[in-house]
Amino acid sequence: MSVEEILFAASIAKDIPEIDLHGSDLTAATQQVESWLYFCHQQGMRYGRIIYGGGTGKLQSVVEFYLQGHPLAMGYCSERAGSMLVAIS
Repeated sequence: MSVEEILFAASIAKDIPEIDLHGSDLTAATQQVESWLYFCHQQGMRYGRIIYGGGTGKLQSVVEFYLQGHPLAMGYCSERAGSMLVAIS
């Protein structure tokens, strides 16, 4: 499946693994995302949702930067205000 197909499947899935980063500082958020990506990969999950909230956009920017080039993140897209979908390798 292509990244686009995986992200589409995630967008219509009823039960999707999520991580909620509300209240996390930037360092903790990247550590949580790393652990979550590894867990999802180990469990054979192809996609998931990262919830970062609205706010200033700083957490969103840090998460996007962290995912760029990450070996377990095939791609990502904004889903709605405050969250994104991630295709997991």
